[in-house]
Amino acid sequence: MKKFLFIWFILGITVSTFAQQELKRADTYFERAYYSDAIPLYEQLLPRNKSSKLIKNLADSYYHTFDMKAAARWYGYLISNYGENTDESYYFKLNQSLKAIGEYEKAQKILIDFYVEKDQNDKVIQTEKDFKYIKNVSAIGERFKIENLNINTTTSEFGAARIDSNLLYSASRKKTKTLPKLYRWNNENYLDIYSHPIDKITQGDSLSMPLSSAINSKMHEGTFTITKDRKTIYFTRNSKKKTEKDKISNLKIYRAEYVDGTWKNIIPLPFNSDNFSTEHPALSPDETKLYFASDREGSFGSFDLYVVNIQKDGFFGNPLNLGKEINTDKKEQFPFLDEDGNLYFASNGHAGFGLLDLFLSKTENGKFKSPDNLGLPVNSGYDDFSLSLDSNTNLGYFSSNRPGKG
Repeated sequence: MKKFLFIWFILGITVSTFAQQELKRADTYFERAYYSDAIPLYEQLLPRNKSSKLIKNLADSYYHTFDMKAAARWYGYLISNYGENTDESYYFKLNQSLKAIGEYEKAQKILIDFYVEKDQNDKVIQTEKDFKYIKNVSAIGERFKIENLNINTTTSEFGAARIDSNLLYSASRKKTKTLPKLYRWNNENYLDIYSHPIDKITQGDSLSMPLSSAINSKMHEGTFTITKDRKTIYFTRNSKKKTEKDKISNLKIYRAEYVDGTWKNIIPLPFNSDNFSTEHPALSPDETKLYFASDREGSFGSFDLYVVNIQKDGFFGNPLNLGKEINTDKKEQFPFLDEDGNLYFASNGHAGFGLLDLFLSKTENGKFKSPDNLGLPVNSGYDDFSLSLDSNTNLGYFSSNRPGKG
């Protein structure tokens, strides 16, 4: 009998040690933003461990990989079991997850109940006002006709803009001669910028060609903007250096010049940093200003929109925050300016349908007015972002991770 108990004791220690090792591995994946790899490890540990930290990390992993049904489930579990010790950000993410899966009234109640308990009456009033606003926007109905392009695949395509006779866009790397290095956030290939003939847009992505081997690197290349003379491009690329604190690399904006048929003189802009992200460049109509998103110090929230003057000598002024009319304590990203100087951008801080929505802030006397939600069907419960408009037609392009092709 003693021998039997001793064996069970040893087995218990072995199982416990294995579980601790697996938890440590899952936490390491999570801290490095390897969310797709962290999820199965956390799920495997759930029967023996439902600590608040594990549940937070699991819910966040699903949230960042856009499994919003699973995210809502685990944020709900977290708040039901650890609500008193859970900060506002998790209530907000539960609110966003519920919106994504169409449970708008429950999403509103989650936030209102939290703000009532914290005696934050101003936020109760704002949440109710936002809910009413979105109901009014929904009542307008569909103001756009949208179409899922044939160049889309089951992986990522976004940031499309028409440049002359081609559509340029960012996508997971399509063809590699060697075994590709995966981006372990979502286990897809790294991003490159591609070009596709507009007149063959219905023929699928097999005709999409990499923009340039000088611009596309082993890192991510994403959103971009090109001058009207087609001689200068600004684009987003992630840094090779990872931050000491978060073990992740930030984004930077680069500039390249088109010389003798190739892109050359590629340099990072001087207001980048390894310590924060600078991303999503957009030019003003007269090309004297560059707009971008950043989470640098001094932001109102996670990411804000900024503008910097482009001087005649090619240098830049100091970046200026667009202010609280545009920016919130959440995310504002993916700016675009039309020919009239009106600002389009994505935000999850203004009244929306869930996650990132697209907004329009009209310009008046050189200032941007309070933004309006672009409404249905452009916006959904999922991320809707990166809009561009063709000034010569009634056509535009935008990106969304709503359930569909990918």
